Amino acid sequence: MKRAEKGVRPLDDRISYLNTDLELASLEDLSGLAAALDECGMGIHYVGRASQEWCANLDMDTGFGSPEQTIAAILGVVEALPQHLEVAWNGCTRRELNIGYECGSKPSAFEQPLSNALLTRVVAAGASLVITIYPNSPDALPGRDDATIDLPRKADT
Repeated sequence: MKRAEKGVRPLDDRISYLNTDLELASLEDLSGLAAALDECGMGIHYVGRASQEWCANLDMDTGFGSPEQTIAAILGVVEALPQHLEVAWNGCTRRELNIGYECGSKPSAFEQPLSNALLTRVVAAGASLVITIYPNSPDALPGRDDATIDLPRKADT
């Protein structure tokens, strides 16, 4: 999950959308599918074997302000895959769109709806939605008591 430009995010008390990752798992090698997605505007965070499966984690190179926009962009890439890569996509045992948020106490309510049209596309792609909420408090992160959190950059992971 990409949290901020240049790998550092300031701590404040606002709830905020971070990004949506595409997480894949398959019994087959995902290197070719991940490379094709990368060529179409997605960035690879990880691709490789984990236990008995191949796993890949990607996100859009371009940042968007809402999950609706980000997921629509990811699905646009997936829906345009050539047929031989559709086979790899359909062979995945896991196709998750993982929506990440940083939690806080402001505002008192925070909503980011996903439209029926987008959810129909998610279902048609055979994908699932996951929501991940990250703490924004340095107390919630072991060993950190400063006002910023250093995160690895894409090239570092």
